[in-house]
Amino acid sequence: MKSILNCLISVVSFIAYTNNDAMAFTISNQKGVGYSIRNRNVNSPSILSARRDNRIQQHCEDVSSIIKQTATLLCSVALMFNVHVGSVDAAVAPLADVGLREFLVKDGKELLRLSIPSTLPQTSDAEKVGDWGRSLQEHTELVRLRLEQVGFSGKTAVWSACLKEVNAAKSDLVKVDGSAEEKTNIGNKLDELANALRKQDIVDTLRLQEDAAAAVGDLRLASLVPGKLPFEIPNDYKDLPRLKGRTTVQCVLSKNNGGSFRLEDGTQSKAATLLLVIDGYHAPITGGNFVDLVERGFYDGMKLKAEGELLVESQDIDFVDPKTREVRQLPLELFYKRDSSPVYEYTSDEDMRADMRATEGFSLPFQAYGALGMEHDPENVNT
Repeated sequence: MKSILNCLISVVSFIAYTNNDAMAFTISNQKGVGYSIRNRNVNSPSILSARRDNRIQQHCEDVSSIIKQTATLLCSVALMFNVHVGSVDAAVAPLADVGLREFLVKDGKELLRLSIPSTLPQTSDAEKVGDWGRSLQEHTELVRLRLEQVGFSGKTAVWSACLKEVNAAKSDLVKVDGSAEEKTNIGNKLDELANALRKQDIVDTLRLQEDAAAAVGDLRLASLVPGKLPFEIPNDYKDLPRLKGRTTVQCVLSKNNGGSFRLEDGTQSKAATLLLVIDGYHAPITGGNFVDLVERGFYDGMKLKAEGELLVESQDIDFVDPKTREVRQLPLELFYKRDSSPVYEYTSDEDMRADMRATEGFSLPFQAYGALGMEHDPENVNT
């Protein structure tokens, strides 16, 4: 079984699946990066999730991308296409540790918010440990999860349960640290959400829930110390780039034959834009390496080719570090929900977690739409 590095989550506004495309990357300048980077023509970044570009959206069924490295530092992008499907008729029974309470979380933005490291290890009872910001986040996210996974049409009990979540969130808000202005803003958003729930207006409810959840996430991120991780990286990796926080990378795809991509509205575009959120809180070395290579222009103009239905990969390329004049090697970096820091150079099997946490226990699990990660050689934890 291949050892997949579960490290990064992104939500892409548009993704394309085509042979022999080229891509170019730009990176936003953002606090928390462990080295200096330049702003390369990206507007104000979002450190919570990828921004949506309403002009560019493709009819597709799964939206995700995976940046892939093999033993020779094979660079590739893996694409799975998915769109949000709305409500279903029954609750989904999630695997252990991949959801919130009884609900399966598959939205990348939700997982990014829920994984904000306000408490490590991640707790299943935020109120018990006094993490009121996380409790506030959970109550807000549960509104959408209930409506989507239990259903809403004619289900008054579900709407009432959602309203109780909002009231619980408002109680938590009082206990959360933050400026009066920020808390007032969130309070107003929760009030608007409550009104939409009372009217059983699903369109307004989902829109207002996303606004409130994003504002809560922003408040929680602002409470973290900029440029500082809540754990220490082993000294063995001191010479590798590291990402201390989150940043946004923009990837632009174009067809080398001059062809166009089909957009949601039926129009054609010469370029497809992916917006990637790189999470250094859970994969500081892997994220730092990717951002460093983006900043160096390593991926610019790289040719892509399709491999099966899920992967789009490039040619084999080694990155030779100009300082050491050697191929850069990265350790396998896994962050489990029940841990306070990443595990390095051990696969799930080697760490005796195959049965307990190998697939269901990652802080940022791969079942999310728009998951982004890096693949390691299954025979070598240092790739």
